Amino acid sequence: MNRPLRVFLCHSSNDKPAVRELYQKLRAEPWIQPWLDEEELYPGQDWNMEIEKAVEAADAIIVCLTKNSINKEGYVQRELRIVLDFADYKPEGTLYLMPVRLEECEPPRRLRPWQYADYFEGQRERGLQRLLVSLKRRADSLNLGIENIEPSKISKPSSRSNDKIETLTNTFINLQAKSNVTQNKITLSNGMDFMRVPAGKFLMGSTKENKFADDGEQPQHTVEIPHDFWMARFPVTNELYSAYADSKGIKHPVSGWEKKKDHPVAKVKWTDAMAYCQWLNDLLKAELPSGLILHLPTEAEWEKAARGTDGFEYPWGNQFDKNKWYMYSV
Repeated sequence: MNRPLRVFLCHSSNDKPAVRELYQKLRAEPWIQPWLDEEELYPGQDWNMEIEKAVEAADAIIVCLTKNSINKEGYVQRELRIVLDFADYKPEGTLYLMPVRLEECEPPRRLRPWQYADYFEGQRERGLQRLLVSLKRRADSLNLGIENIEPSKISKPSSRSNDKIETLTNTFINLQAKSNVTQNKITLSNGMDFMRVPAGKFLMGSTKENKFADDGEQPQHTVEIPHDFWMARFPVTNELYSAYADSKGIKHPVSGWEKKKDHPVAKVKWTDAMAYCQWLNDLLKAELPSGLILHLPTEAEWEKAARGTDGFEYPWGNQFDKNKWYMYSV
């Protein structure tokens, strides 16, 4: 079996900032597929059903604990009960449920049999390393095909935050000749260009002063993406998507697309977009370095790539420019 370790993050909504950071650090590991509600749940989905499905599918559960989450009544307690119910069915000794304290607190009685990790502000690297070692052991017990990763080398902390990124860049440089790679740009054999977006902090969301912002974009807050990532320079075109549609024997979603081959493909469901990414990974696996995959960006990755780090309302600044804007109805 060759797939990433599926990890569910159980947490209170009040602890989102620390949990987002932990999610991003786990997601930076190519062998881990973390699940966080704000990244994985989409409008119209049944919250309860999707949470239960995610817990059932998870290989490991990380329970994030604070004084607030332990004492708070509401959904987090229901979610914790779901997690504990699934844990009861695991064989004794299984590395499955992993409590993580985000601050000094006494774990609930039902969680005390499991050793916890401390992920305190200012001391998070050590807690992350301990957690990764346990997750690696869980992956090994499931024979997920990631034996070549040594626990001592997983996200090794360094005084240089970009050491890991330099390694990834060097790996890209060593791609087969059919992929044209520069330091900040990758061109794959199918013609897709990917641009490097550097790790670091940026302003996400909008202020109340922005008349175009809705409540879901507020408050504006600082988000740190701890890893470099590569974003496609242009949206997937009708012509690129047609290769996928032909291979799967499905109808192209855009009628008359042949007359607008270089237009962004439209009317694609989220599930089809995910399937396209998987198909593209399989198609181009010979030229992608081991452990690096093509996938849909997270909300934070998308906003940072489009917005930059200056907190502008538009990618180019704070003033609307009709010459830099295009919109149409599908």
